[in-house]
Amino acid sequence: MKNSRRLDDYAEVKNLGGIFFAARKEGEDQFSIFEMADRDMKTPLVKVDSCQVIHQIPYTESKVTGIVFTIGDSQYRYEITPEKKLKPVAKKVGEKLFLSTGSQWVDASADGLSADISFNYISLERKYEYPSKFRKNSKSFKLFGGHCLSNDEARALAHLLAKTVNKEIIREEIPKEIYSYHNAKERLKGERSNSKNSKSIPPQMPKGRDDR
Repeated sequence: MKNSRRLDDYAEVKNLGGIFFAARKEGEDQFSIFEMADRDMKTPLVKVDSCQVIHQIPYTESKVTGIVFTIGDSQYRYEITPEKKLKPVAKKVGEKLFLSTGSQWVDASADGLSADISFNYISLERKYEYPSKFRKNSKSFKLFGGHCLSNDEARALAHLLAKTVNKEIIREEIPKEIYSYHNAKERLKGERSNSKNSKSIPPQMPKGRDDR
Protein backbone atom coordinates (compact mmCIF):
# COMPACT_ATOMS: atom_id res chain seq x y z
CA MET A 1 0.00 0.00 0.00
CA LYS A 2 1.23 3.47 -0.87
CA ASN A 3 0.43 4.67 2.65
CA SER A 4 2.58 1.99 4.34
CA ARG A 5 4.68 4.43 6.38
CA ARG A 6 1.66 6.16 7.86
CA LEU A 7 0.04 2.78 8.55
CA ASP A 8 2.75 2.13 11.13
CA ASP A 9 0.72 4.34 13.49
CA TYR A 10 -2.26 1.97 13.29
CA ALA A 11 -2.83 -1.21 15.27
CA GLU A 12 -5.08 -2.93 12.70
CA VAL A 13 -5.67 -2.41 8.98
CA LYS A 14 -8.26 -4.01 6.69
CA ASN A 15 -8.13 -3.99 2.91
CA LEU A 16 -11.60 -3.20 1.56
CA GLY A 17 -11.18 -4.28 -2.03
CA GLY A 18 -8.12 -2.30 -3.09
CA ILE A 19 -10.13 0.92 -3.41
CA PHE A 20 -10.81 1.57 0.27
CA PHE A 21 -9.19 0.41 3.48
CA ALA A 22 -10.00 0.64 7.17
CA ALA A 23 -7.46 1.45 9.86
CA ARG A 24 -7.72 1.47 13.65
CA LYS A 25 -5.29 3.32 15.85
CA GLU A 26 -3.81 1.80 19.00
CA GLY A 27 -6.13 2.41 21.94
CA GLU A 28 -9.15 3.26 19.77
CA ASP A 29 -12.18 1.04 19.22
CA GLN A 30 -13.34 2.44 15.89
CA PHE A 31 -11.94 2.06 12.39
CA SER A 32 -11.55 4.97 10.00
CA ILE A 33 -12.35 4.17 6.36
CA PHE A 34 -10.08 5.81 3.80
CA GLU A 35 -9.71 5.76 0.04
CA MET A 36 -6.41 4.40 -1.25
CA ALA A 37 -5.96 7.72 -3.06
CA ASP A 38 -5.77 9.50 0.30
CA ARG A 39 -2.02 9.03 0.75
CA ASP A 40 -1.84 11.37 3.75
CA MET A 41 -4.76 9.61 5.48
CA LYS A 42 -6.17 12.98 6.53
CA THR A 43 -9.69 12.54 5.13
CA PRO A 44 -11.48 9.58 6.75
CA LEU A 45 -14.77 8.96 4.93
CA VAL A 46 -16.51 7.63 8.03
CA LYS A 47 -15.64 6.05 11.39
CA VAL A 48 -17.15 2.64 12.07
CA ASP A 49 -17.18 -0.02 14.76
CA SER A 50 -16.67 -2.91 12.32
CA CYS A 51 -16.64 -3.49 8.57
CA GLN A 52 -16.51 -6.21 5.93
CA VAL A 53 -16.59 -6.46 2.14
CA ILE A 54 -19.24 -7.86 -0.21
CA HIS A 55 -18.07 -9.94 -3.15
CA GLN A 56 -19.49 -10.27 -6.62
CA ILE A 57 -21.98 -13.02 -7.48
CA PRO A 58 -20.93 -15.58 -8.66
CA TYR A 59 -18.40 -15.36 -5.84
CA THR A 60 -15.11 -13.83 -6.93
CA GLU A 61 -12.68 -13.16 -4.11
CA SER A 62 -10.85 -10.46 -6.03
CA LYS A 63 -14.02 -8.60 -7.04
CA VAL A 64 -15.39 -6.51 -4.17
CA THR A 65 -18.69 -4.76 -4.94
CA GLY A 66 -19.61 -3.22 -1.61
CA ILE A 67 -18.92 -2.62 2.07
CA VAL A 68 -21.01 -3.43 5.13
CA PHE A 69 -20.21 -1.60 8.34
CA THR A 70 -21.73 -0.99 11.76
CA ILE A 71 -21.98 2.21 13.76
CA GLY A 72 -23.51 1.69 17.17
CA ASP A 73 -26.69 -0.36 16.78
CA SER A 74 -27.00 0.44 13.06
CA GLN A 75 -25.66 -1.69 10.22
CA TYR A 76 -25.12 -0.13 6.77
CA ARG A 77 -24.70 -1.62 3.31
CA TYR A 78 -22.97 0.56 0.70
CA GLU A 79 -22.30 -0.33 -2.94
CA ILE A 80 -19.02 0.53 -4.67
CA THR A 81 -20.04 2.14 -7.96
CA PRO A 82 -18.06 1.88 -11.22
CA GLU A 83 -16.91 5.44 -10.43
CA LYS A 84 -15.35 4.06 -7.21
CA LYS A 85 -17.81 5.88 -4.94
CA LEU A 86 -19.83 4.56 -2.02
CA LYS A 87 -23.58 4.49 -2.69
CA PRO A 88 -26.08 3.69 0.11
CA VAL A 89 -28.26 0.61 -0.38
CA ALA A 90 -29.71 -0.54 2.94
CA LYS A 91 -29.42 -0.24 6.69
CA LYS A 92 -30.73 -2.11 9.71
CA VAL A 93 -31.49 -0.67 13.12
CA GLY A 94 -32.38 -3.56 15.39
CA GLU A 95 -34.92 -5.55 13.39
CA LYS A 96 -36.03 -2.57 11.30
CA LEU A 97 -34.97 -2.54 7.66
CA PHE A 98 -34.46 0.66 5.66
CA LEU A 99 -33.76 0.84 1.93
CA SER A 100 -32.16 3.76 0.13
CA THR A 101 -33.57 5.77 -2.76
CA GLY A 102 -30.24 7.57 -2.95
CA SER A 103 -31.43 10.58 -0.98
CA GLN A 104 -33.69 8.98 1.62
CA TRP A 105 -33.89 5.93 3.82
CA VAL A 106 -37.35 4.40 3.44
CA ASP A 107 -38.72 2.10 6.12
CA ALA A 108 -39.21 -1.33 4.55
CA SER A 109 -40.01 -3.18 7.77
CA ALA A 110 -43.00 -5.48 8.09
CA ASP A 111 -44.37 -7.78 10.78
CA GLY A 112 -42.63 -11.13 10.66
CA LEU A 113 -40.02 -9.96 8.15
CA SER A 114 -36.38 -10.62 8.96
CA ALA A 115 -33.52 -9.32 6.84
CA ASP A 116 -29.79 -9.83 6.50
CA ILE A 117 -27.91 -7.14 4.58
CA SER A 118 -24.40 -8.51 5.09
CA PHE A 119 -24.39 -11.14 2.32
CA ASN A 120 -23.82 -10.74 -1.41
CA TYR A 121 -27.55 -10.19 -1.73
CA ILE A 122 -30.03 -8.75 0.75
CA SER A 123 -31.74 -11.79 2.25
CA LEU A 124 -35.41 -11.49 3.26
CA GLU A 125 -37.51 -14.06 5.12
CA ARG A 126 -41.13 -13.75 6.15
CA LYS A 127 -42.32 -15.44 9.35
CA TYR A 128 -46.01 -16.16 9.82
CA GLU A 129 -47.73 -17.30 12.99
CA TYR A 130 -50.70 -19.63 13.22
CA PRO A 131 -52.57 -21.45 16.02
CA SER A 132 -50.67 -24.38 17.43
CA LYS A 133 -52.18 -27.85 16.94
CA PHE A 134 -50.59 -29.12 20.12
CA ARG A 135 -51.27 -26.46 22.75
CA LYS A 136 -54.32 -24.36 23.33
CA ASN A 137 -53.99 -20.57 23.28
CA SER A 138 -50.49 -20.78 21.84
CA LYS A 139 -49.02 -19.98 18.45
CA SER A 140 -46.48 -21.62 16.21
CA PHE A 141 -44.24 -20.00 13.65
CA LYS A 142 -43.36 -21.06 10.16
CA LEU A 143 -40.96 -19.58 7.63
CA PHE A 144 -42.25 -19.36 4.08
CA GLY A 145 -39.20 -19.39 1.87
CA GLY A 146 -36.75 -16.61 1.41
CA HIS A 147 -36.13 -13.95 -1.18
CA CYS A 148 -32.91 -12.24 -2.23
CA LEU A 149 -32.67 -8.67 -3.44
CA SER A 150 -29.82 -7.29 -5.50
CA ASN A 151 -28.73 -3.72 -4.86
CA ASP A 152 -30.70 -2.53 -7.91
CA GLU A 153 -33.82 -4.41 -6.81
CA ALA A 154 -33.53 -2.97 -3.30
CA ARG A 155 -33.25 0.54 -4.74
CA ALA A 156 -36.27 -0.01 -7.00
CA LEU A 157 -38.29 -1.25 -4.01
CA ALA A 158 -37.23 1.80 -2.00
CA HIS A 159 -38.55 4.12 -4.74
CA LEU A 160 -41.79 2.14 -4.84
CA LEU A 161 -42.26 2.36 -1.08
CA ALA A 162 -41.42 6.07 -1.09
CA LYS A 163 -44.45 6.68 -3.34
CA THR A 164 -46.91 4.90 -1.07
CA VAL A 165 -49.62 6.80 0.75
CA ASN A 166 -49.22 4.55 3.79
CA LYS A 167 -48.56 6.94 6.66
CA GLU A 168 -46.61 4.29 8.54
CA ILE A 169 -43.78 4.51 6.03
CA ILE A 170 -41.03 6.51 7.70
CA ARG A 171 -38.60 8.56 5.66
CA GLU A 172 -35.25 9.63 7.02
CA GLU A 173 -32.83 11.81 5.12
CA ILE A 174 -29.54 10.04 4.48
CA PRO A 175 -26.77 11.77 6.45
CA LYS A 176 -24.04 13.18 4.24
CA GLU A 177 -21.16 11.79 6.30
CA ILE A 178 -19.65 9.82 3.43
CA TYR A 179 -17.77 11.77 0.77
CA SER A 180 -15.27 10.38 -1.63
CA TYR A 181 -11.75 11.57 -0.92
CA HIS A 182 -11.63 13.72 -4.04
CA ASN A 183 -15.11 15.15 -3.41
CA ALA A 184 -14.10 15.97 0.15
CA LYS A 185 -11.02 17.82 -1.09
CA GLU A 186 -13.08 19.87 -3.53
CA ARG A 187 -15.65 20.59 -0.83
CA LEU A 188 -12.97 21.81 1.58
CA LYS A 189 -11.40 23.97 -1.12
CA GLY A 190 -14.79 25.50 -1.80
CA GLU A 191 -15.37 26.22 1.88
CA ARG A 192 -11.95 27.83 2.19
CA SER A 193 -12.55 29.88 -0.94
CA ASN A 194 -15.89 31.12 0.40
CA SER A 195 -14.27 31.92 3.74
CA LYS A 196 -11.48 33.92 2.04
CA ASN A 197 -13.97 35.82 -0.10
CA SER A 198 -15.95 36.83 2.96
CA LYS A 199 -12.89 38.39 4.63
CA SER A 200 -10.50 41.10 3.56
CA ILE A 201 -7.08 39.73 2.63
CA PRO A 202 -4.33 41.10 4.88
CA PRO A 203 -1.99 43.35 2.88
CA GLN A 204 1.06 41.55 4.30
CA MET A 205 0.02 38.20 2.84
CA PRO A 206 2.76 37.18 0.36
CA LYS A 207 1.74 36.66 -3.22
CA GLY A 208 1.43 33.11 -4.41
CA ARG A 209 0.75 31.67 -0.98
CA ASP A 210 -0.82 28.22 -1.18
CA ASP A 211 -3.20 27.44 1.69
CA ARG A 212 -4.09 23.99 0.53
